[in-house]
Amino acid sequence: MDPEEYQPEHPNSYAEAILAPKIEKDIEKKPDFGEKSKVIVLFNMADEVDESLEEDLMEDVMEESQRFGIVQDSTIFEEPDKAQKVQVYIKFLTTDAAEKCLNAMNGRFYSGRQISAKYYSEEKFDQNSLGNF
Repeated sequence: MDPEEYQPEHPNSYAEAILAPKIEKDIEKKPDFGEKSKVIVLFNMADEVDESLEEDLMEDVMEESQRFGIVQDSTIFEEPDKAQKVQVYIKFLTTDAAEKCLNAMNGRFYSGRQISAKYYSEEKFDQNSLGNF
């Protein structure tokens, strides 16, 4: 639609005609974080983890995570056959804290890598059944 040819009945009609489809498209792009849980998992923070990196990584993750609420437990899991094999699991006291952390961490960069985040089953975490996506 050419803006010069359009003569709106209402002043905002042109903007609404152009912006409405974009807004709907942006809503459709909202990521699926999974079912809400007290546990979140962070992906793409590292390719591999040795002892010194594990210590630094966990220190950084704990420092950041505790800003959102009480952290009950955390662990690093490596799944060798996955593209994003290093996974960092964080269990919070509340789902509200987990949600705040997930929203803050998803899309953020760590050591030049973009982090993605999802909820993870509290039951699976408590049974130490990690990975399995």
